[in-house]
Amino acid sequence: MSDIGAHVGTKPYGYSFDRDRFIGEFATREQALDAGLKAALERSGIVEAVYVGKHVAVDPQADHHAEEVSRSMRRRMQSKVGDGSFLAGANEHVLADLDAAL
Repeated sequence: MSDIGAHVGTKPYGYSFDRDRFIGEFATREQALDAGLKAALERSGIVEAVYVGKHVAVDPQADHHAEEVSRSMRRRMQSKVGDGSFLAGANEHVLADLDAAL
């Protein structure tokens, strides 16, 4: 699925074994689940779960908020306990993880 946004609306569903990488383009959740269950049976390793998700177009305004959130958290800690160093040592990896969660 190299161009997820192109399929949103026509075949928006996919399945995953790890909730990180989704496979396939299916018109319904049921089709994605059926394909995922079939693929799970064909795998050599143990599959604990098959996840079904809906692809959504990426919102260009939905990233790079972590720095502002961490600044706000530092300001709040400064006003509550007098210590503004909270999250001051957060490196780009921590901020990237926070950005992904947001």
